[in-house]
This record gives sequence, C-alpha cells and structure tokens, in this order.
Amino acid sequence: MIDPGPAIARAAVELRQSGRGCVVACSGGLDSTVLCHLLAAELGGGLTVAFFDHGWRDTSADEAHVQALCTQLGLELLVGRSAPDPALLDAVGPEAEARQRRLGFLEAIARERNSLVFLGHQLDDQAENAALGTRSAVRPAMPAARGPFRRPLLAVPKAVLRSWASAHGVSWVDDPTNIDLRFERNRVRAQLPADAALRRSLVSQSLQVRAERDRHSAAADSAWAEVVRSDGSLSRAALVTLDDDAALALLRRLCPPPLAGARGPGTPALKALLRSARSHGSRREHHLGAGWTASVGRTNISLNPAPSGVSAPGEAGPQPSDNGPATLRYTGAPSPSGFSRALEPTAS
Repeated sequence: MIDPGPAIARAAVELRQSGRGCVVACSGGLDSTVLCHLLAAELGGGLTVAFFDHGWRDTSADEAHVQALCTQLGLELLVGRSAPDPALLDAVGPEAEARQRRLGFLEAIARERNSLVFLGHQLDDQAENAALGTRSAVRPAMPAARGPFRRPLLAVPKAVLRSWASAHGVSWVDDPTNIDLRFERNRVRAQLPADAALRRSLVSQSLQVRAERDRHSAAADSAWAEVVRSDGSLSRAALVTLDDDAALALLRRLCPPPLAGARGPGTPALKALLRSARSHGSRREHHLGAGWTASVGRTNISLNPAPSGVSAPGEAGPQPSDNGPATLRYTGAPSPSGFSRALEPTAS
C-alpha cells in the first residue's frame, strides 16, 4: 500500500521554503479530513481549515464535523457561504458553478493570508477527471501545483486514505450528493473500471495530455510580447509563425468566456481564424462564438468581445493558473469565540 506520509512531508518542505501560510480546504469528507490530520501532524499545527457552504443543501452536519475536527486539532476554521449564481448556473451547470464559487472563496483566502491552499484530491479523483474527457481523448490531469493550489495526494488511492483513517480512528462525513447520478462526475465514477491497473493507465494518459497542454501554454506565454500589441490587436505575421497548438493556446487566453467557468470560443472556430490568418491576402470577419468576433486585416487581427463585460484581449496576459479566476470577494466578519471565523461574500 502507498504511504501518504512522504507526499505530505514533501509538501511541508515546499511550504516552509515558500514562507507562506497553510490553508486546507475541508468538506468533512474522507480525503480532506485525512489531509487535515496529516498536515497538522507534519506541521505541528499552525494551519487554517476552510469550509465552504455552496447553498445547495443543508450542510450543518458537515460543518459541525469540521468544527469538531478543528477543535480536536486546535486549528482555526474559516467558513464561507454563498447562494448559487443564476447566470453562471445557466452557463455551466451546477457542478462547475459550485466549483467556481468554491475556488473563488479559496483564492480570496490565499490572497488575504498569503497562503498556499491544499486540496484533498487523490488518485481516484484523477482517474475520474481523466474519464470526463471525450470518447477520443482523456482530459488533462489535475496539476499537483497551480497558482496557490497544491494537491499532495494525487498519487495516493482513496483506499489507502480509508485504511489510514481506520487505523488512526479518524471519522468523516459522506456527502449524499456523491451518489446522485444526475451529476456527470457521479455517473463517470460509477462507470470507472474497478481494476487498479486500468485506473493507473487512465491517469498516465491524462498526465501526458497535461504535459502537452502545459508546453503549449508555455509557448503561448513566450510569444505573448511579440504577438499581442499594446492596443490589444495581434500581429498577424507573429501569430502565424507559431505552431497550431501554441497559437490556439494563445487565442484561447485572449478570448475568455463572459463568465468565469463558462466555455469560450470553440476549437473549430479558432482553427478557422488561424487558417484565415495564414492564407495570403485573406481579409475577413469571423464569428468565434461565446460573444467574440475577429477581424483579419492585412497586418493586424482584432479580437472583439460582445459588450458584456469581458476583459479586453490585451488585459489577459500570461496566466499562471487555469483554476479560473475568483468569482466572489470575501471579507472577514467579526470573529466569534474560539477558532472559527466566518467569511461572508460582499457585492462584487
């Protein structure tokens, strides 16, 4: 069986070297509860636990469990609450909408506390993520480190965490929605192969896809200054020198969706724009989708968002994280007695 201890020890070394604080996102479930115990033991306390109520169901039992965990370990607890965002819900569906709000909460804490945020995703989550891809391609693997987020347990199977919890007398709560087959991830989870070798193979494929995507993103970052002009237009000559993958990565960066978490222009539309840019003498208008249009001129390409609040292309810049921008801002409310402090959303 894989021992999660070495992965946690490596995470603790990185944390100490960074000089940043430590926040653990904890839902009360098995993975995040074990992560809290492991990090608290490795660091000797001194970490903060973050619990988020998505407003979808009664989470009072989950919150009470996390509060008891923090009392047991002597840890500070931050609680965030918000209601579903109707516009984002309509754009991306309930799972992605809840994820965006949760990440917004965690990113706000990371900025406020100058902290790294540790997430409890493990090997089975990585396999599920891979299987959420299309029939012809798995999804890129979740990165172990991206922006302020760290996932130290990605190589550890869930069964190992369950065994660790049993051996150490650690309890957790189960989210009843995790077996609700109306949600895509739950359907994928139910269909995953039980054979551990097949799951590892699926994860290995997704890691290769992630490595490729990261290379393309790095190439786009390197080309940014040459391609993107100060007025936000693109140099046609510079764009067409990039290979397809790097050019598409840069165009996706330049054409964000109108809502964080929603989909931007599709790959076929961006490929058509790239073909037009590479066609000598071509000058035409393109409708890219997601509210974006593009004008291909003799030397320039202009990317034009619909008037819906989307950032102008020149403001996007190279991005260190693909976890999505925070969709909410949070401020600290007056602290009640003990270690718990509520974080409530402000208008944004």
